[in-house]
Amino acid sequence: MLFSELNLDKRVLDALEKNGYTEATKIQQEVIRIAMEGKNIIGQSQTGTGKTAAFVIPLLQKIDANLRKPQVIVLAPTRELAMQIREEFFKLSTGMFIRSLAVFGGSNIRTQREALENGPQVIVATPGRLIDLIERRFIDLSHVEYFVLDEVDRMLDMGFIDDIDTIWSRLGTVKQSMTFSATIPQEVKNLLAKYAGEGYESIKANEELMVSKIDHSFIEVPHFEKYEMLKKYLGQHKDKKVVVFARMKHETEDIADLLDRDGYRTGCLHGDMQQRDRTRSLKRFQDGVCDIFVTTDVAARGLNMKDIELVVNYHVPEDPEAYIHRIGRTGRAGAEGRAIMFVTKQEQRLVQNIERRNKIKIRQIDINGNEVVRLAATGGGLGGHHRAGSRRSFGGGGGSY
Repeated sequence: MLFSELNLDKRVLDALEKNGYTEATKIQQEVIRIAMEGKNIIGQSQTGTGKTAAFVIPLLQKIDANLRKPQVIVLAPTRELAMQIREEFFKLSTGMFIRSLAVFGGSNIRTQREALENGPQVIVATPGRLIDLIERRFIDLSHVEYFVLDEVDRMLDMGFIDDIDTIWSRLGTVKQSMTFSATIPQEVKNLLAKYAGEGYESIKANEELMVSKIDHSFIEVPHFEKYEMLKKYLGQHKDKKVVVFARMKHETEDIADLLDRDGYRTGCLHGDMQQRDRTRSLKRFQDGVCDIFVTTDVAARGLNMKDIELVVNYHVPEDPEAYIHRIGRTGRAGAEGRAIMFVTKQEQRLVQNIERRNKIKIRQIDINGNEVVRLAATGGGLGGHHRAGSRRSFGGGGGSY
């Protein structure tokens, strides 16, 4: 369906056209239609489906451009996602005299206060920083009518539920709430109903097409040989844009350093990096300065990464839903992509869990791409083995992200 068929204001349609938006995705069609009716929304949609524009577009049509007060609050789990959402508001409000601002930790709060004094109508924030601004009386919430929660499942995983409740309690009469998540188990849906009220609409975009466009496979490899396998595999997929997921913060730097040493142009991202370093590293990858990006699940959540051709799971994600978040980096918007996992014998049960929970088939292959007959998974946990020598053996137990 074309955006011109969705009963949108001419100013919005003009901005969409200027930014190359012509045809609406499934989630955009559903969200825009229901949002324009004023109903509350609980939406399930994975990354790469155009979900951000889906809620930005109807909100732009509802904002009073003459009122220089915050009217829309959007909460996001990470700084990078907050900046990405704000960028979408900025692009799609061309010629509409609507101001948007992203506020998050790691940046000077006084600078953000000054920006708030310029009268933005849209505030995109991480929960902790918004609470700081509220408690210091730097922000006026009295005119907020629209409330959006994005990547809700990740915000709950990161322990933001109390912060979200605090922010919700500070808002006045909210005309409309919209909540979005890649996965919505029943307990999360019950929680979201508190913000959505009784008259909400549930929307679930057709994710099967995206998943089916991705080639899912894994290679069995001993724990201590994973880096050598990664190097060989990347050597067979040169000139591709690749995201490598590691389990812990220190591993992202270790893997990136080794890849740099071996001649690959590599960047990395993890939660302990300073904001300026995070921004610089992501920009290098987006601009093509580096081809390989090593990151953790939490650090990468919500990042705007385009044209990713290959996702490498250096470790098998323990949560089957995390696998869907990871592979959402490739095969975006229906494009074909590839996802590979490096799996020890002990981790094969995790692969089976991912297949069962996500209703997908993951082929076992060898380094040359030939399919291998799968054997029954062995017992045991995730304990790793370490080899002697100076090089760190990646893929051990739990750690921070």
